[in-house]
Amino acid sequence: MIKYLMIKKYLKSLVPKEFIWALLDIIKPNVFGQLGEDAVIENHLSWLGLDINKKGMYVDIGAFHPTRGSNTFKFYKKGSMGYAIDVGKKKKRLWKILRPRDIFINTAVVNNSYKEEFVDFIMRDGYGAMTDYVKKRGVIKETIYHRKNMTKIKATKANEICNIITNDSRWSIAPWKFITIDIEGMDEFFIKDLDLKKLAPDVLAIEYFIPKQISYLDKIKYLSNCDLILNLKTKGYALQSICGPTLILVRVQSKDLILRR
Repeated sequence: MIKYLMIKKYLKSLVPKEFIWALLDIIKPNVFGQLGEDAVIENHLSWLGLDINKKGMYVDIGAFHPTRGSNTFKFYKKGSMGYAIDVGKKKKRLWKILRPRDIFINTAVVNNSYKEEFVDFIMRDGYGAMTDYVKKRGVIKETIYHRKNMTKIKATKANEICNIITNDSRWSIAPWKFITIDIEGMDEFFIKDLDLKKLAPDVLAIEYFIPKQISYLDKIKYLSNCDLILNLKTKGYALQSICGPTLILVRVQSKDLILRR
């Protein structure tokens, strides 16, 4: 035993633990979100008093890729599962290979007032891109390139998405849950129609770009009183963090429930 400890100490002197930490971070990154959103989401779940070591659930709307820039892959790696929603058969196939526990829904999400069965979707050839979007959302002026890459895709309303998720019995009993939304211009319209009272995610992450006439130096001041944040406040959510264009909010009642236990 003494000899083993001496050898272990000798090996540590050759390879400092700080070097091992760096090597592990290079080989096995712990953050996958484009701007570290997944790390912030995990921090807020923990701050709420929820056990992040337990297997929770998530909904990733505008998921794009199973690993690259993903706000949910970090949690999948730890054993959690959830719903991934985006447009593209290639995305669905890749998801099935790399994240088989997840349920991938190949659809474009729209607000409840949308009347048509299908939507015009601008999608880059092949796998698609992070900037694919519903026509007339996400860009100021559509070019010939955009029109050439337009396709018809099934439109699924916010209330339909809500029903799919809440009809899954695992959602209601999950020890923690969160929703992340990145749908290139449809985000604010969609979230207003999503029944957050019924879904009750503990954390909500949503992409939101401030108006161009607002200086980024005034971003925090603007966000504190913008319609989106005020609307979500009436639904019981408070803004806690900002990661670039991603706003991360927590459910106030989730914290209150923990405090009352």
